[in-house]
Amino acid sequence: MWVLTPIALVGLWLILSFTRNTAVPFSVLLYQSKVINTSANYNNKLIKGSVVDGEFTAKQNYLGAITISFNPMDKVRYDEEDNLVFRIKEVGKDRWYSQNKYKSGLVQENPDFPFGFPGISDSKNKLFQFEIVSFNGNSKNAVSINKNSSNLTAIYQFSTGEIRKNKMMFTNFLFEKMLNMFSVGNYFVSSFIYLLPLIAYFYFISKFKRKYSLVVFLILFDCFFITGVYDWIFWAITLLWIISVWKLKLNSGLSFKLALSLLVLSFFFLLFTQQSIAEKTALWSYMFLAVGTIQQLVLVRKDEK
Repeated sequence: MWVLTPIALVGLWLILSFTRNTAVPFSVLLYQSKVINTSANYNNKLIKGSVVDGEFTAKQNYLGAITISFNPMDKVRYDEEDNLVFRIKEVGKDRWYSQNKYKSGLVQENPDFPFGFPGISDSKNKLFQFEIVSFNGNSKNAVSINKNSSNLTAIYQFSTGEIRKNKMMFTNFLFEKMLNMFSVGNYFVSSFIYLLPLIAYFYFISKFKRKYSLVVFLILFDCFFITGVYDWIFWAITLLWIISVWKLKLNSGLSFKLALSLLVLSFFFLLFTQQSIAEKTALWSYMFLAVGTIQQLVLVRKDEK
């Protein structure tokens, strides 16, 4: 039984991650691709009339979009935004495969911006060239590609019907999907909720005296690797800590020590302008402080009786 239960929970995690993941649909694969042969002004601001371009090799068929990381930019009025044109073609071809127009405000709202185009069914191992052209760029509204990112994310949209019809294709796709889960951070994070039953199972059967360390590890993982704040993660980990306090009879001093440690970390990251991490560590510090205070109040009530 102790062998079958974790196997079943792992299977449940994989099945739900494949079929219920809202961040990355089942029929989509994401791959990081290195951008090569970039123009000299690749990371400069796109001023009116300027062009940035680059090339990359597709790793799968059915290429349907690429995500490029831009630097944050100030918001301007809609009528002051730049007009951008994105186009893509296979290297060696004369005609562009697809061209689309975008307002720079879209990039301002989503710096990791996906440029979509009709799917290319035979894209695997082919070299593609893309260009981004500015028509109204100036010092206020100009976009620029993040100089710390030499990769782009290529998005491959497979046909669910074709995958199900072809057994060999289905098997290969599942294998690639599994690898994709561990190579794409956002995908793994969004499937994390389905992993919680397995984590809880091992937590409760473990005889390790300091197994509450798992809760601390989960909090640090949330702070450093998960972008954004998710209520379900906060409440799930908080519940796990409350259960740990109850089952392991942890004293309030430990909760207060962890609260203080995270508060110091928050101040440290704030000094280095890591605001998102600072806010998260402060949030978790508040959680430990609240639980520790409740523990202390319960202890005082017991002493009075």
